[in-house]
Parts: sequence; C-alpha cells; structure tokens
Amino acid sequence: MLEKEAMKKLFREVKPDPVTGQLNDTDIIQYINAHPNDPMRGAIWLVSLDYFGLTTEERWGDNWDTGDQETTHGKKRAEERGGAPGQSFQLTCKIREGPEVLGIGDDDVRKVSVFLGLPTWNEIEEFTFFNQFKPPFTWIFETDQIRDNIGEKDLKRANESFRKYMKYSEDLKERGNKAFAGGRREEAVAKFQDAAENLDKLLLKKISEPHEKEAQTRLLLAICLSNCSAAIMLVVDGQKDVDGSIKDAERAIIADATCPKSYNRLSRAYEEQGNIFEAQRALARGLCVKKLENHYGLADHFILLRTQEKGLKAMGKEEYESWWNLTFVEDKRMADLMDGLEGSWKKRLEDRRAEF
Repeated sequence: MLEKEAMKKLFREVKPDPVTGQLNDTDIIQYINAHPNDPMRGAIWLVSLDYFGLTTEERWGDNWDTGDQETTHGKKRAEERGGAPGQSFQLTCKIREGPEVLGIGDDDVRKVSVFLGLPTWNEIEEFTFFNQFKPPFTWIFETDQIRDNIGEKDLKRANESFRKYMKYSEDLKERGNKAFAGGRREEAVAKFQDAAENLDKLLLKKISEPHEKEAQTRLLLAICLSNCSAAIMLVVDGQKDVDGSIKDAERAIIADATCPKSYNRLSRAYEEQGNIFEAQRALARGLCVKKLENHYGLADHFILLRTQEKGLKAMGKEEYESWWNLTFVEDKRMADLMDGLEGSWKKRLEDRRAEF
C-alpha cells in the first residue's frame, strides 16, 4: 500500500520492468534497497493475510494449545482437552510499514483469531474486513481444487517468465561483450549493469526460487558483474576505474562463489592497483572453494604472480627450493594464505618437484 504522493514519486523515478513493461512489486523493492535513505520508505505499507488449516483434513496445527484464552469467535480450548482435538485453524493479519517493510518478525501481527471448527461466512467477513475494500479489489477463499488449478497455471507462467528474463539478460550481456570488444567502455558497462539489475530483480521473484533456476540466475549474474569489472578497466581519457572494478568483482563473488572468472577479475584489478598480495589472495580465495580447487586457470595465474611472471618451469632445482621455502616458511603472511590449498595448485608444485 502506498500513500498518494509516494505513488506519484515512484512513477517518476522507478523504471518499469523491462520485460513486462509494468511497475511491479520487485521494481519497488529494488528501488528501496538501492536508496536506503529515501524518505519514501516510510510511506510504504505491506499488508498480508495468512491462514492455517482452512480444511476439514486433520493437520498438525489441530493440536495447538491456546490455553484458557477466550478467542474472538471460538470457545475455550480447555473444553477440548478431555477428548480428541477439535478441528481448528488460525487467521492472522499482518501490517508492516516504513523502513522495516521488508523485515520478517512477529511484532507486526495486528490481529489473530483461532477458530474451533470451520467458521461461518459472517465470521470470516467480520475478521477479514474484506467487504470494506472497494472495486477494483476482489477477494475469494480458495478451495483445494481452485488452489491446485491456480498453482498449475502459475507454474506455467513462472517458467515462461523465467525464460524471458534470462533471455533478456543474455541479450544484454552479448551486447555488452560486443561493446567491450570495440573498446566502448561506457556502453559496455551500461549493458552489463542493466543485465545485472534485471537478474537481481529476478532473484526477488518467486519464479527463481527452485534451486536449479536460482543457480542459473546467480551464475549469469556473476558473469555479468565480472564482465562489468573488466569493462570498467578499459582506458578512457587515460583513466581506469580500478575501485569500481574491485567492487563489481566482489559483487560477482557474492552472487556466485563458484564462478572462477570473478576471482580472476578481482586479482587483475588489484594487480593494476599495485597490490600484489591482495591479487594473490583473490586467487587463493577462489582455489579454496571446493568446486574450484582443481581449476588450473586460477592456479596458473597464482603461480605467475608468485614467481613474478617467471613460472615454475623456468626455475632450476636450487631456485625452486629457495622459492618454496620463501613461500611456505619464511613469508608468514603468504604461508597462512597457502594453508589448506590443495587441488590444482598443489598438483602443479608436486609435478615440478618430481621433475627434479
């Protein structure tokens, strides 16, 4: 629910969903998350109605004990204690408002009633106050059959919406790649950022909740942010945005920690900054991820940095032993960084030692 002035501001400042062309709840939530200090946060209310057990089937909630409390429409639960638990269900009305509109908790419950047996129609109307809502608002308590039919249709719509959002983001990514290849930094960054914003929105929607869909969304988001990290490093008027590159690479890692490109981008940005230790640490972070421990691209990049671009193959036995001792013993900070690294990194070192 939005106050009138807040609604006007939303239409002025929030971009409609690029896939649906409409202003959706996720657009509003995304705007709020991106503008935490906007006073409009205090003008947003979220009202939800929940119920448990609107059915004659026995459910675990039938055994709830409400003590001796007299409910609004029911009898004392104590009367039921002598025999089998009676059928019951609970209706709750929650109102969340202001900056905590997206929060989760019980402090926002404004009205709760527990019914023994199925309530009458008048009792439902009295509790829900739905009859006070004027058109175009409509409401209905769904039967199991209605629920199943709606669920099936919603699933089909969700799958189609998911496909459209992913395709739209993929198209933006490809356009960003072409701009990047042509050295057009601003265009490339804009395309990658638009794709990332669209995927962030998709993660807010229920259509990305199944694990495999969320994984696909997060991987594509990580790729788009990693590409943006690289695009920001293109030289324009003799300048590179190294800090922006680091920020986007970190966001990519948060989106999907199993995307190796993100760690490479982060490492390159720190190299450009002249912070070689952090560049190496970025690669070690990637190699510590179970799914990436055998990624030779990360390991080889790490080795090049650790050997000042020389590589292990160029070292003789004596030089290699000296380097190994420095890396794992003398340099305490680096030794701590190496602790626990296995997989491709360890295999490269063992292979070189075996050659001697």
